[in-house]
Amino acid sequence: MVAPTLNIHEYQFGDSGVKLNSSASLPFVDIQNIKGLDMPTIEVRDTDVDGVHGGEVYAKFFSTRTIVLEGMAYAPVGTTDTYINNLISNFLPISYDESFYFRLAGPSQMYCLAKPVGFNCDIDLLRNTGSAKIQIQLKCADPRKYINNANQAVTSGTTYTAANAGNINSYPTFQLTGIWTALTLLNVTTGQSVVLANTGMAAGNVTVIDMQKRIVTINGIRRSGLITAADWWSIDPGGNQYRVTRTGAATITAITAQAWA
Repeated sequence: MVAPTLNIHEYQFGDSGVKLNSSASLPFVDIQNIKGLDMPTIEVRDTDVDGVHGGEVYAKFFSTRTIVLEGMAYAPVGTTDTYINNLISNFLPISYDESFYFRLAGPSQMYCLAKPVGFNCDIDLLRNTGSAKIQIQLKCADPRKYINNANQAVTSGTTYTAANAGNINSYPTFQLTGIWTALTLLNVTTGQSVVLANTGMAAGNVTVIDMQKRIVTINGIRRSGLITAADWWSIDPGGNQYRVTRTGAATITAITAQAWA
């Protein structure tokens, strides 16, 4: 699937979902309020220290992000609930994270990875005029907002720069297609590296190394036992240089993104 192209103050859940705020032609949704696209809640742990004033505060990471969209759905009189049912279909429970795309005034189009956790729409007198109040709720395990960089075809042993114009670290994913026997993923800027060793690869096998989830898969099957050294690394704001070195003929693709709190 391909990400949608949004105008300012348009929103969409899923690559083929219903676009919100996209038109004044019936049917359409007019989003009037959004909560949860500002800075996510900081996870705070504090402990009193005996014998002194105050204590210790740990506040290094964000908690999950909750996004709530409120607005009005408009449809021809007599078919309002048909349109509401179409909207409900866009926000049914799913077992995987889906992209919630949004375009704000100024920044490029962004997305958060989210799951639907609620769609509310009361039946009231507004239905007589072909309209209905709606509320959409999304939950993001990863609270960051992203803009994808173009995928980078990587030559073994060559140093590249991964840009991150955001304000918080992001994690790359590397994909290898074909045969390899030894692999090192090095963050040149920080000196951190992940090293893997493998035998028995076939020409069409696809290996994926996910730095955020800290897992390795081959053809979708988890193979973290291939890891011989793991100092998992991210891309800091501003960007980092990295280098991938492998033995074998596998082609290498780096998948990176810019990230905002």
